[in-house]
Amino acid sequence: MQRWRETVYYKLALWVTIGISLLVLYPLATSALLDARVLATDDFVQYWAVGRVNALGGNPYDPEQLRPVQHAAGRTEYIEGVDTIAWNPPWTLALLMPFGLLPYPLARLSWLFLNLALIFVAAHQTWHFYDGVEQQRWVAWGLAFMLIPTLFALRVGQIGALLLAGLVGALAAARRERWGLMGVCLALLTIKPQLPYLFWPALLLWSATQKKMALALGGVSAVVVLTVIALIPNPAVIQQYYTAVTTYPPVHWATPTLGGGLRWLLGVEHFWLQFVPPLIGGVWLVIYWYQRRQRWDWMQVSPLLLFISLVTAAYAWTYDLVLLTLPIVQLGALSSRYTRGEQIRVLGVFAALNGLILLLQQWIYNDFWFMWVAPALLCWYLWGMGRGKSLALSTSTQNPSVS
Repeated sequence: MQRWRETVYYKLALWVTIGISLLVLYPLATSALLDARVLATDDFVQYWAVGRVNALGGNPYDPEQLRPVQHAAGRTEYIEGVDTIAWNPPWTLALLMPFGLLPYPLARLSWLFLNLALIFVAAHQTWHFYDGVEQQRWVAWGLAFMLIPTLFALRVGQIGALLLAGLVGALAAARRERWGLMGVCLALLTIKPQLPYLFWPALLLWSATQKKMALALGGVSAVVVLTVIALIPNPAVIQQYYTAVTTYPPVHWATPTLGGGLRWLLGVEHFWLQFVPPLIGGVWLVIYWYQRRQRWDWMQVSPLLLFISLVTAAYAWTYDLVLLTLPIVQLGALSSRYTRGEQIRVLGVFAALNGLILLLQQWIYNDFWFMWVAPALLCWYLWGMGRGKSLALSTSTQNPSVS
């Protein structure tokens, strides 16, 4: 079987099968994605519209210019609380304009396949990073697509897979000590900088103490290049973004975050409560950095850094948890070296959590009430990692080294 897979005939048959599948899926997928009920809550129609408006020289942060474009794509229904604007910074437009110039059905399907591919590759690469058992690599793919927030992100056409790809690419570059490339990859995280917010002070501290200025240079250069691309058709885009952010601040967003929960309990008018959890996260980072500053390893610290960022972020939505693919697959890779019983326990609890999310979303339509998901997954992650340490300690005790 292995020899057959290495032949040119196998590869040719594989690509032909993929091509035929795409031809069959295209009319089915586009008809489903263009349903009016789907478009009413679809986020990609906003990404497509802002990319298209900016490419044509309009204001991509003006709801009055975006609505007719979205309407032309088939979005005739608007749900209260679902924004018309995509709030990502101007350099994101350089990535969205190519999709905006395509007909909407082709753009939406291309976006779906791109996100599927990015998540698949990220899971595959993460399994390799953390030395998962090669014969169980399929577990990485299963964990990635079993995560219900990932399915949410794919369903609504969200952009989180690009951030995930940037993070995994940055870790791959760090393994090779290619710091400039690491910075370029991390530029993708600035699409939603509030999500991995603890990475920014950590990167600043590490770059300064290790004198890795190439990292900052790579990241800044990537952002500048993308911004220039967005400015070419629309030189006023930076001012337009600033005006939109200051005119329509996200004061009333009911996000499924700990800060959102505090406002719900203590008064939604207290906007400052939204930023109490990030403040706590910042204190945690100072302690975490101080304890590990002499042995800081991005491969080892990034999963927990990402988890704490998302649990304490001021603004995040359930579909943003697609970024947790990194720590989840990391634990999956480590559990592949546990005993079979322990591995089943760790993966079984993960499956049960996602089953609960899937069950509840049949009755609860407001994303706000899923604020417990990120903390619950963090508890599972810490418990699973702790199981591995306990097993390692038990093994070393039973088999002491001979001095």
